[in-house]
Amino acid sequence: MKNLSAYSTGLLALTAVLINSDGEISEKELDYVQKIRESEGIPDALFYSIRESIMGKTEREVYQTGISSLNACTEPEKLRAFVKMYQMALADGVIHVKEVRLLLYAVKITHVDINTVVRLAEQATVAVI
Repeated sequence: MKNLSAYSTGLLALTAVLINSDGEISEKELDYVQKIRESEGIPDALFYSIRESIMGKTEREVYQTGISSLNACTEPEKLRAFVKMYQMALADGVIHVKEVRLLLYAVKITHVDINTVVRLAEQATVAVI
């Protein structure tokens, strides 16, 4: 991965916004964050540093941090991050309107194709089953 810090910051900041968007944080969502950390190889020190840097910030500030960080990433990294976020949005079994809006707006800003994100997320889900 070209820039683990930017990728991890973008992914985790936007994931935090997604988790908080419906006003409820489920156990499934928290478990999924742990799976993301493991599958993406995000070291504990980096994870805690990112968490600390977004604590106390407004949703808008965290969102901007995430978008800015992802925009510093390669196209494949952006796509990978959005696949993870899409899967995260589905983790609690319900995708809320605010989650959809957040994802659609974020992919528009970062120039990632949402159809590709959905297709890859579905392929990854089928591969796990």
